[in-house]
Amino acid sequence: MLGRLTVADATNLKLEHRRNLLRIANRNRFNTAAILFDVPTDICVERNSTRKRRVPQEALFMQREMFETTLYSIRKEKFDYVHVLDQESQSNVAVRIGRYLSRRSR
Repeated sequence: MLGRLTVADATNLKLEHRRNLLRIANRNRFNTAAILFDVPTDICVERNSTRKRRVPQEALFMQREMFETTLYSIRKEKFDYVHVLDQESQSNVAVRIGRYLSRRSR
């Protein structure tokens, strides 16, 4: 292993998309972590209004519904770590990347 971090930065609100990422990670014996950013809908709408390329508001509401389902189900999926960051913790979180320690048997 090269000791590098790989991040799949996407919404991935559909279970089948996360399963595919987990399958790839497991095949390569990588640790897995899901980090969910729990941003209130009104803040999403506000941020969206200032973007050059806006997402339709209906899509934001649909994504929020999918996010709620994901919050409920993701801990049953096979991620090694699951972190849900609410509005306050998003401002205070720090990520430290240290030496790679496999939690998986070889």
